[in-house]
Amino acid sequence: MKGIKLCLLGLGIILIGGFILVDDNSNLGGYGETLIFLIGLFTISMGVRHEEKNS
Repeated sequence: MKGIKLCLLGLGIILIGGFILVDDNSNLGGYGETLIFLIGLFTISMGVRHEEKNS
């Protein structure tokens, strides 16, 4: 169950990064959005690996 929660958290992080990317007032310059996207992907991969260990 914890792996599913991590996957959903990663998806949420990616969506937040997408909303920041669309925002006109964002001051991250493209690098921050990319970093948020990579953090989300890493969190999702952690969740998937956690599910595989317990199965």
